[in-house]
Amino acid sequence: PAAARFSPDGKHIAVGFFDTPAVNVLDGNSLELRYTPDTAGGLGFSSVAWSGDGTALFAAGVSQYEGKISIRRWAQGGTGETRDWPVATNSISDITPLPRGQLAFASYTPEWGVVNAIGHKVLFHAPVGADLRGSLEGFKLSHDGSQVSFGYKLGEKSSTIFDALNRTLQPMNSSNLIAPLLRIPGVDVTNWN
Repeated sequence: PAAARFSPDGKHIAVGFFDTPAVNVLDGNSLELRYTPDTAGGLGFSSVAWSGDGTALFAAGVSQYEGKISIRRWAQGGTGETRDWPVATNSISDITPLPRGQLAFASYTPEWGVVNAIGHKVLFHAPVGADLRGSLEGFKLSHDGSQVSFGYKLGEKSSTIFDALNRTLQPMNSSNLIAPLLRIPGVDVTNWN
């Protein structure tokens, strides 16, 4: 299990998992399996939460809907109708209930936000730094190592040059930068990315 949360009345425990797209609801006293909410189409639900009144169950992790990582909501404490709310660009690390039926979420990007009781974002904070994941092709250096090019977004090729000597950031406008050497006679650089 990745997460376990008691229902507000303490009668049930929702359990989410890293390694399987499932959510289990256990008896809060005996720990016996009571039911498994419908997770069809989901990829993983490692974070779980109950609404403040216990009438809705939420789960999130790596499942996607409409091209975004989503929060799944089940009515009737996990036995009713499901809705998927697309909210994030990366795996959701945690969700937690807030007053007025709202739900806060955080992702590994890092980004975070709040959705209202019908799944609309009422607050969202995107990451403020560069996301260098998946941008190996855009990572290039000047001959003396004083300049490096990179992209700000996931998978983006070079869009910016950092010049260490002048301490400046500037738009990519030159192709005189080269990819780093990962292999020279007698030295193989591996598993670094």
